[in-house]
Amino acid sequence: NILSNASKFTEKGKIILDISFNIFAENNMKLIFKVRDTGIGIKPTDMKKLFKMSAVILFVLIVFSACGRNESVSGKITSFPPYGERVVTAIGDSIAAGYGLDSQDDNYLTLFSDNIGAVLNNDAVSGYDSGEVLKSLSDEKTAADIKNADAIVVSVGGNDFFHRKDIMIDALKNALLHGEGFFPEEVTNIYDEYEKNLSRIIDEIKNMNPDAYIIVQTVYNPFLKQTLNFSYINVGKTANRYVTRLNDSIKNVCKTKNKVFVFDVAPEMNEDAENFYGTDEKLDIHPTKHGHATLARVFTEKFNGLLKD
Repeated sequence: NILSNASKFTEKGKIILDISFNIFAENNMKLIFKVRDTGIGIKPTDMKKLFKMSAVILFVLIVFSACGRNESVSGKITSFPPYGERVVTAIGDSIAAGYGLDSQDDNYLTLFSDNIGAVLNNDAVSGYDSGEVLKSLSDEKTAADIKNADAIVVSVGGNDFFHRKDIMIDALKNALLHGEGFFPEEVTNIYDEYEKNLSRIIDEIKNMNPDAYIIVQTVYNPFLKQTLNFSYINVGKTANRYVTRLNDSIKNVCKTKNKVFVFDVAPEMNEDAENFYGTDEKLDIHPTKHGHATLARVFTEKFNGLLKD
């Protein structure tokens, strides 16, 4: 991959592959590969953008949204209270908490709950990762809200990566060297830890309220349709590899659980720039008031589609 990238951007001059090794013990050595070329490289002005590029990928992982389809081994929602007698509880991060909104009346969870005739208990906290959400289940109010809920919305994932920004910045540098699809072991460990935490979150909720339906949100990509670039790399497409991998983790966990649904809001969210605060100059993945309205509409449509006639 390194040589391939070098050949793509070296029209004149030379490409040198240097191989060396360090011996640590008998039958144990480390091979070191270095590639030098006279290609265009990274412009000096773009070098300053390295941290900005890594921040974009970190931020895009914080976002809420979803993967391919509504997925659940449960099929449909049955035995649900009638309109006006329903209770929804939300746990998670800044997206569910409505970060950036002037009024929580515009929060998609508030709008969704109003649309389906439910009372909302929103226990989401900005900045929470999956480990903190898991711990929050022992909070007296959160536990009471879960026990009294008919449906529970879980929004968490991005902060698991953002809280480990040093690892993700190193991963970005490796991606520049190794090409698409490269995930260092340190990053893979974050995905593994997230899957374990999400599975425990769902199991704990079921222990507290076995009759409740659980809706798990995954990740959208607010930069997918933008033209943000770092050197020759498209930011949206690069970030999408991490987003897709996170969505796969969520699907892998949810497909093993009963009465758990994954909602897809990504197509509607990704297509409209008005859904996000972020621009080429401002890195912000949180949904605008318009974005929350989009989320609420999609959430309502998918929920009503799951209700058994």
